[in-house]
Amino acid sequence: MEGQLSVFTYQPEQPCYRCLSRLFGENALTCVEAGVMAPLVGTIGTLQAMEAIKLLANYGQPLVGKLLMFDAMSMPVPGDEAAEGSAV
Repeated sequence: MEGQLSVFTYQPEQPCYRCLSRLFGENALTCVEAGVMAPLVGTIGTLQAMEAIKLLANYGQPLVGKLLMFDAMSMPVPGDEAAEGSAV
């Protein structure tokens, strides 16, 4: 269960959706074929909204020219591991 996120600004010399879709090949499964997990759709939608806010507010570093792969099964989150013996 994974989702992908990127930002396309349609500026010269910037990647486009066609550039991204070529990475998956013509034999890639569609969402209908592979199945969709509703909570993952909501999570990716929330991340997309944050990227839109960053673009509109000219704040932060949007994922222009980058591809974020979100794996809902392993939930990788950058940061430190909980300290040994902590309640978390």
